[in-house]
Amino acid sequence: MEEAIQSAMQALRMILAECLPVTLASLRAAVDLAQLVLQTGRVEDAEKIFSDVGLMAVSRLGADKDETIQMMVSIGVLFQDHDEWGFAKGWFEKALQASVKSSGLQTDQSRRLQVALEEGLYELEDEGPDTIYWATCYSSLCKLDSCRYRHLQR
Repeated sequence: MEEAIQSAMQALRMILAECLPVTLASLRAAVDLAQLVLQTGRVEDAEKIFSDVGLMAVSRLGADKDETIQMMVSIGVLFQDHDEWGFAKGWFEKALQASVKSSGLQTDQSRRLQVALEEGLYELEDEGPDTIYWATCYSSLCKLDSCRYRHLQR
C-alpha cells in the first residue's frame, strides 16, 4: 500500500507539473486522490497531497479566488469528517485569510469560517447552485439528498 500511495503521489506531481494551465478538473482529481488516501487512514500522506494541490491552486488560480477558497473549505471538511481537527483547522484558517482578502470580514463565508474556528466545527449548509463541491462521495450507502459531496454517475 505504501508503495502504491507513493507512486500515485509522484504521478500526481508529474501530471500537475505538465498540466498547463492547471484546470479545475485536474485539481479536483488531485483532491479525490488525497481523499482516497485519507480514507485509508494515512492522514499525513493525504495532507502532503492536499498541500501540493493547495499550493498549485494558489499559484495558478490565485489565493483569493472563489474556487481556491472553496477548495480549502472542502479539504477542511474532509479532515473534519475524519476527526482530524488539527488538519481541518489549518485549512479553515487559510480559507478565512483568503476570504477576508477577497471579500472582507463581514461576508457570510468569512463569518462562517470565523465561527468554525471558534467552535471547532464547520457547519455545512446548502451553499447554493453555484457551489463547487471539491470532494467526491464514494459511498454506496449514500443518501443523495443529505450528502455534502458531489457524486459520480452510478
